[in-house]
Amino acid sequence: GLVVPPIAAVYLVDFFVLRRTDYSSPGAGGAHGHTNVNALLAFAFGAAVGCGLYLGKVSLTGVPTIEAFFAAASSYWALEQWRGARSRAAAGT
Repeated sequence: GLVVPPIAAVYLVDFFVLRRTDYSSPGAGGAHGHTNVNALLAFAFGAAVGCGLYLGKVSLTGVPTIEAFFAAASSYWALEQWRGARSRAAAGT
């Protein structure tokens, strides 16, 4: 129950916040033939936060699942913003 919400958070941020809509698979002629490392890092961070809070019996909301969701969502958004800023800086030089 602590590992699934970070996965959902990454998908929801990607679709609703970052407004990405091309989710075709690379084998089917999709435009993206690479693994999104930021998504994996955000998922791992959210899962680690959730499990850490659960095992440590410490929580802000009392529900580590919610905190895992928000940790993954916010870290994925931040990583994607950072990647976008780096891309823009590299294109400008």
